[in-house]
Amino acid sequence: GSSPTVVGGSLQSGGEPGHPSSSGGASGGDSTFDGAVGVDQDLLALSTRELKTELVRLGVDASGCVEKAELVAALKQAGWRHLPRCPICLDGVKAGGPDCRSCDGCRAGFHRRCAAGHALAAAEEARLPLLCPACRRRWNADMVQWALDEAELQRYNALV
Repeated sequence: GSSPTVVGGSLQSGGEPGHPSSSGGASGGDSTFDGAVGVDQDLLALSTRELKTELVRLGVDASGCVEKAELVAALKQAGWRHLPRCPICLDGVKAGGPDCRSCDGCRAGFHRRCAAGHALAAAEEARLPLLCPACRRRWNADMVQWALDEAELQRYNALV
């Protein structure tokens, strides 16, 4: 296929011979990544499930990875730099986490507290309908209900 594949911790691009990412030369290691120490710390902080989610997001088939170190290596070889950033606070967003959710329109990830603050501020300033701050598409009721706790939802509903 055309998507990259990980075999024994080595990224290969769809079986294309001579592709640069499939040459595992000794000089091709971490030195090609700016900020490799930060990348390593970010990756090591992720669970195995989160690492696999990031590989899927990048279109990398990691079915050949067995160990966490192989998943980390695959993400580094695929050019992973950092977690996606919340457009409101600019901190990393862990895909699939209970306190993170993506906009249906642009797939930008938001922290629950950031989305709640955005929804309440928009309602207080009568900026409705509620729009995604990244793509300006309308947020559905599910996003608002997810972001707001019961008291905040009552406050939001009173404002709208």
